[in-house]
Amino acid sequence: MSKFSSYGEDEKRKFQATGYFRLEQDHEKWCLVDPEGNAFVTIGVNHADESNLKYDHNFEIWKKKYGSRENWIKGLSKDLKDWGFNTIGWTGDYISGDWGIALDWFGDPINLGHSTSWSAADYKYADMPYCLQIRVAEFEDWNGQPSYPDVFSHEFDMYCEYLARSICADHTESKNLIGYFLVDIPAWLPHASGRDFGFWCKNCKILVNNL
Repeated sequence: MSKFSSYGEDEKRKFQATGYFRLEQDHEKWCLVDPEGNAFVTIGVNHADESNLKYDHNFEIWKKKYGSRENWIKGLSKDLKDWGFNTIGWTGDYISGDWGIALDWFGDPINLGHSTSWSAADYKYADMPYCLQIRVAEFEDWNGQPSYPDVFSHEFDMYCEYLARSICADHTESKNLIGYFLVDIPAWLPHASGRDFGFWCKNCKILVNNL
């Protein structure tokens, strides 16, 4: 019978334990490895948020069953584990805008609002592996007013350093942090608004050609 680690993984595939999630190359394959040194397959859920439970028609249910954000997160964590999930993904949930129109990626620009991402304290309550968002730029497909920064500028470097100080610092000792993701549904193609990275890409090509 297989033995499972505290992270829910089969302990048959064993690597060195480092106390943190990491990638490890096993012959020609790369594996995600949990803090205890076991190969880890992440199965997660996005948009985990309590905002829908706080509408008028749900609020009494939320109040009776949970009563606080901490209790809701702990209850969610237990449910996810019971259902076979082992990871919390992007936690922002859709709260405003026309989702039906948003499915037409190449139509008119749309603007979807999202709830605030989880705090470091929230992830501690959950006590589950998670991926953390660092929104380095705001050019999502669902963003009606996208901003395409000059990623080669000194200002962008300074902004990324600020994000590292303000976000990453709170998670440096976390055993449950798998990694980071930067932009939700990024509009790499020209955005419906007509904005894109075109100007910066042209400058990049000029720079490369002059090297």
